[in-house]
Amino acid sequence: MSKNKQEEDKVDVDALIANIKDGDLFNIIIEGKDDKLVYDEFEEIYGLTEPLVSVLEVGGRNNVLEIFKALKDTPHINKAVFIVDQDHWVLTGIDPQYDHPNIIRTHGYSFENDVFIDGNLEAELIKRCNGEHLSSLPTLLKWYALEVDRIINGRATQRLDMSPEHLFNPPCTHDLITPQEGETLNHTILEELKTTYPKLLRGKTLLKYYVYLLNKREGLSGAHSTRATIDNVASNKGACLNRIFAEVDHLYKSLTA
Repeated sequence: MSKNKQEEDKVDVDALIANIKDGDLFNIIIEGKDDKLVYDEFEEIYGLTEPLVSVLEVGGRNNVLEIFKALKDTPHINKAVFIVDQDHWVLTGIDPQYDHPNIIRTHGYSFENDVFIDGNLEAELIKRCNGEHLSSLPTLLKWYALEVDRIINGRATQRLDMSPEHLFNPPCTHDLITPQEGETLNHTILEELKTTYPKLLRGKTLLKYYVYLLNKREGLSGAHSTRATIDNVASNKGACLNRIFAEVDHLYKSLTA
């Protein structure tokens, strides 16, 4: 993460916790700015209800979970819902301390996976750039299979915040898809990823991969972006995002009844 990104994501968590405790709003607490492209809709849905709803973007998953821990044993938990990426939980299982009715988790690794699935973006890749997709996907999955094996076995990842530009840069590719000393490529994981990568692949990398391939087409460099893709899918949500909206609605109605 760049220094600018770190500064951008600095949030006064204690102040947010105090505001939630002191306020009368019902709070939907989300991770980041891209999530807000979809979840801002909650403020419109509940704009004429009591209590009013506030969608709080708090600068990352760790901050969401920190706010949850501060509220969970207080009455204020009843005016907060938390939407978080599964992240490593999709690979290792949910951390029991966060298995709570007020925490809503994404279907896939992250919010971006749910966007990818709901937007049927795999079909778009096949339709628009199938040859490039078929030749690039094995490299992407080999890299990620190594990272998944490290995560599952409690080892440090090599470079989980991978960009397609770096992965597919020829001087870098070989080292990134080659097991390090003492490692082997886990073919069971690799085979599973071939069919489940829309759910299990790190979501930010997945969505960047989608945009990267679409922009590689002749005359279309820079025509697509991740934020525009998210915004497009937000207007035509599918099962993953609709499930989150339904769970928020259920919690809002039950906690404010």
